[in-house]
Parts: sequence; C-alpha cells; structure tokens
Amino acid sequence: MSAPGNFAARKGFKVESQTKIQEWSANRVKEKEIGLFLDGDRDFIAAEGIFERLNRATEPEARQVEDILAKSLDLQTL
Repeated sequence: MSAPGNFAARKGFKVESQTKIQEWSANRVKEKEIGLFLDGDRDFIAAEGIFERLNRATEPEARQVEDILAKSLDLQTL
C-alpha cells in the first residue's frame, strides 16, 4: 500500500511534508480527548460495519440518484 500523501500528490493536491503533518498532529490531537470518542475500547465509528454495508450495496436506480441530488440542491445553509 502506498503512503497517503502519494495519492494526494498523484491527484495534484498540495502535499505537506511529513514533518509538518507530524507537527500539526502533535499540536492538534489531544490524547486525553480521544477517550471521549471511544465506546469502551472501540472507536464510536464502526468502520467494519460501514465497509460491510458498502460491499453489500447494489447499484442505485437512476431515480434514487436523482432524488438524492434534488434533495442536496434544496439544502439551504445558515
């Protein structure tokens, strides 16, 4: 598997140096706050369940996609 930055670089996104990313993470991520988002010792986002549902999903019908797009266009920001 390639490093995450390689994907972004291939897509033309500006990629910060690994050092800058580590510095940002060290200043931004608060270890003591991580526990607030865990259910016991598990992350509150069940990634396995999400991927399982995505893998089981069938191709949507055109009407479903049109309905979703129409709803997104109706959204109004604050």
